[in-house]
Amino acid sequence: MKKQILMGLASLMLIGTAGIRAAENKESAPKPPAGEQADRKKPAPENLTPEERAKRRKEAIEKRDARLKELRDKKAAGTLNDVEKRQLERLEQQADRAKRAKSEGGPARPRKSKQPETPAQPAQ
Repeated sequence: MKKQILMGLASLMLIGTAGIRAAENKESAPKPPAGEQADRKKPAPENLTPEERAKRRKEAIEKRDARLKELRDKKAAGTLNDVEKRQLERLEQQADRAKRAKSEGGPARPRKSKQPETPAQPAQ
């Protein structure tokens, strides 16, 4: 019985020191300079000006189109894996929605309203 208690205490001591060592390693890990860290953060979409929002939208469209072209080239070469195949399908759907919205002059899909819809009045 004493042997089991001693073994239990020894294991608890090892577990406790492992947590302390992990915290020490985390503190001593190199951190990027504050300027670089701040550069990576982007402002929230609701804090963007209309010009910034348009710029971001244009960048996202260019990025989507470039990835779409890359995936279509891979498909033509026959080197597309399952993950890329699903990504290609999703990006083609996005591009199709954007194309339809542009031709119709409205949003790609309707936005959810923030106010709950009022139920229709029952007929009396």
